[in-house]
Amino acid sequence: GMGIVASHYAAPSEVGIILLHQLNLDRHSYDEFVGLLKEYNTISIDFRGHGESDGDWKEFSDDNFIAMQRDVAAAKNALRESGSSKFVIIGASIGANSAINFGAKEDDVIGVGALSPGLVYRGIRSEHLVSEYTGNLLIVVSDEDQYSYESSQHLFEASSAVKELKVYQNAGHGTNMFENTDLKVYLVQWVRKVVG
Repeated sequence: GMGIVASHYAAPSEVGIILLHQLNLDRHSYDEFVGLLKEYNTISIDFRGHGESDGDWKEFSDDNFIAMQRDVAAAKNALRESGSSKFVIIGASIGANSAINFGAKEDDVIGVGALSPGLVYRGIRSEHLVSEYTGNLLIVVSDEDQYSYESSQHLFEASSAVKELKVYQNAGHGTNMFENTDLKVYLVQWVRKVVG
């Protein structure tokens, strides 16, 4: 029953990319990054309670945040309807946790890029499902972002995926890491490696 607003950058590709933002931001966090993904069928959503989508996250219970999984499913369905059959999800912070958990339950998610994940954000726990995801997992974090840094180490150790941990220094949290690092280019290179 939630209206979800998205930007769909359509491309004739079997690879669909889903971009998930962090708390209190919106799909426009990825506007500059999306320009590097032109060969892929890409969608960037406003989670429920954020941006132009229905609801107000400040009034959400943990269950409302956990229900963001449905927003990811809707994004995947939109990409599938436009021709994609395998998927890469890149999420930041709470979006990273959502990406890990969604990927763990979907066999056609071949890559999960988790920017500044946490063991738990707003009730969305990642530790119990990260071990079930067996695709390609990239965890990116900055060393001064203490909670996420410690969570990332823990998640990396618990993962049984084809995994990589990238640590930046003093780069901030989530998509804020785009600003002073090579993360945008690094992510594109990782996507190309995953897609093969």
